[in-house]
Amino acid sequence: MVLSQGNLVSNLLDSAPLGGYSEDDVALGALPMDHVFGLALLTGAIVLRHRLYLTAVTAPEELLQVIAREKIARMNGVPSLYLSMAKKARPGEVCVCGPMRMLGYHGPEQTARAIDADGFLHTGDLGFVDENGILHLTGRKKDVIIRNGVNLSPPPRRIEEVLLAQPGGRAAMVVGLPDQDCGELPWAAVCAESALPRVMDGLNARLSRNELPAGILRLDAMPMTGSGKPDKQAVKGLIRQWRRV
Repeated sequence: MVLSQGNLVSNLLDSAPLGGYSEDDVALGALPMDHVFGLALLTGAIVLRHRLYLTAVTAPEELLQVIAREKIARMNGVPSLYLSMAKKARPGEVCVCGPMRMLGYHGPEQTARAIDADGFLHTGDLGFVDENGILHLTGRKKDVIIRNGVNLSPPPRRIEEVLLAQPGGRAAMVVGLPDQDCGELPWAAVCAESALPRVMDGLNARLSRNELPAGILRLDAMPMTGSGKPDKQAVKGLIRQWRRV
């Protein structure tokens, strides 16, 4: 098939009113540039006068990070890519609004950080709504670990679930600690009956390379707070001490 520049431009101009394009839009270019779809994407950025962000990233979870980081407004792709991204798109903050929402805090600056211009309270919880309209909580926003520029999503909870699925796993906690080369690294503390080498073998089969803990500390019991919750700060301290030894 042979196409002219006029073919491409005419197609874009005819479809422009349907797309509602704006010069402030940032489009994601995640298509092969040697394919006609990629060529249309390049031409569209010129004809429709919007910005285009090109990336070599292809993994769905990494594309989601690019969309969030670069404030992508629109994306063109094939159906299989959208479906795979939809399966991964579960790292959103739970924001609520309604007659029972608090008015705010005593300090106006703290209120402004918690409640946005549209009246939504940003809870700091991460979660997703399934096809039945049920809200699932997956962690806390402040617990997100950013390794090599990639948010480990959901936060440590996914890694903890894999650790608990290993033979003899009784308790697990994953925390992020600063790293000079990677920004942050996930470290784990587990209470397990199995030997740690066997635990690591199980993780290799179920986690991506970025999700693999930099190390696993075996404990007899998980530290708890006075209210009976796992003590994340205490675990961080134990892992730091263990690393120094």
